[in-house]
Amino acid sequence: MSKKISLSTFLQSVLWFFKKVSLVYMACALLFAVCAAPFITFVSKRLFVGLNPVLFVFASAFGMCLCAVFTYARSKSWRFVGNKSRVFTILSPAICLLLFALQLFIVKHAWFYSGWDVAAITNFEQPSSSYFSTFPNQLFLAGLFRSIATFGQLIGIQTGYISVTIGSCVCVTSSIWLCAQVAKRMAGYVVGYATLLFSCIFIGLSPWILVPYSDTYGMLFVSLLLFLYVYMRAGYVKNFMIVFLTLVGIFIKPTVIFVTMAIIAIELVNRIRQKQAVLSIQQFIKKPLRCIGTIAVITAAVGCGVGVRAALIPSTLTIDKNEAIPMAHYLMMGFNPADMGIFSAEDYRYIFQFSTPQEKSAHALQRWHERVQAMGVAGAAKQFFNKTLIDYTDGSFGWKVEGSPIKQIMGDSTALNTWYGISYTTTTIAPFEVLHQLLWFVVLIGIALKCFVRNQCNQNDIETVMLIALLALNVFLLLFECRSRYLFLYMPFFVALGMMGWSQVAQWTQQEH
Repeated sequence: MSKKISLSTFLQSVLWFFKKVSLVYMACALLFAVCAAPFITFVSKRLFVGLNPVLFVFASAFGMCLCAVFTYARSKSWRFVGNKSRVFTILSPAICLLLFALQLFIVKHAWFYSGWDVAAITNFEQPSSSYFSTFPNQLFLAGLFRSIATFGQLIGIQTGYISVTIGSCVCVTSSIWLCAQVAKRMAGYVVGYATLLFSCIFIGLSPWILVPYSDTYGMLFVSLLLFLYVYMRAGYVKNFMIVFLTLVGIFIKPTVIFVTMAIIAIELVNRIRQKQAVLSIQQFIKKPLRCIGTIAVITAAVGCGVGVRAALIPSTLTIDKNEAIPMAHYLMMGFNPADMGIFSAEDYRYIFQFSTPQEKSAHALQRWHERVQAMGVAGAAKQFFNKTLIDYTDGSFGWKVEGSPIKQIMGDSTALNTWYGISYTTTTIAPFEVLHQLLWFVVLIGIALKCFVRNQCNQNDIETVMLIALLALNVFLLLFECRSRYLFLYMPFFVALGMMGWSQVAQWTQQEH
């Protein structure tokens, strides 16, 4: 007789499957980046991609050194430093404060005015109604930046652009601290330290801190959502915070929602597994005040989020709703074989032939359908392969690739400008790009190794949330417009998982010997 499979067992198997798919996809992306990318042509291919095989070898050696550090740090000789909560509580914010001080130095001596979308949303004197009519999703961020610039003037920072750039640094540094706390909870203090220090170099000193945009500001929200899920007690306050932060985060960067989606999926499965799903419904029916309280919390969170958005959006702008670009446009663009799914000027010209968002959506979906039919299975697989290369072969995450990335250089440090490649040309490899490509491979190798080493972490649900959120992000990039910059939003998740992977290899090695 065949055994009946319970609903909870089935759903747990589904989550396990999605976790494995997420890990395998990123492992394949690493394989493509090392074995294919240097030898083929694709859109947005960087000059340093030819170094990938060599950098992979160095990254593997670096990872083995990490394993040695993990092994030594867990030994008795270092346990008094590595396993004390008080030491970590003091050191982690101290390290982040040092990072922030270094970031302020970099901002002061290497800042510049950026072009493309950043120029439009930081134009506080003459905001463009035409731009915001086309991209109404940027209204909230523009209003937030205006408020930060105003606050900066109150404390003596006269240049609004510098204020929002410092805000970018605050968001990135805070995200690093938050995810280090999560890594510590998942896999111990040693992994927490590794995540913190590695992130400070790889994320905290990335030149993207000099570009105030949704990638750095949105990073704070994905990190906060994960931190609240891990550390905050269940209750009305937690529910309010998660709903509120999700909504505000979506106003900044819609892909923030993937964290909340993952949290809901995990919690739903846990409720069913613990046979509390039906019980919870019964409690709501028997205790209407509890039901009303939950609805009130969600309503209040949504109301606060919408209220914040309304308060921050500039009232002087005249928005033409017919100019807005619908989501279907980005789906159509994601299947453009000529441009391999990145920004397509041809697709923008095509979509602007139509007058209303409804017409734009209908024609965009029609063209998308035509492209999918023309591609067939083999063509779609090739498109996904090319998009994976675009997303994962660049450890600088599209630095100086989009639009007019550097409009006016204001910094006075020749050394920093040289290190970051801050110039009006893009024909040379900046020194930092080689280092960050190597570090990116360290992260991806660590994640790939998790496919082969049994999970040793204490809080499996946390890892599941991270991996499912990253899977949702990767699926989104495969279907819609892709850019390697879009990965930067979730980079603290990548680093934490990568450090966990190397830690698990170290544990496995110790057990084998």
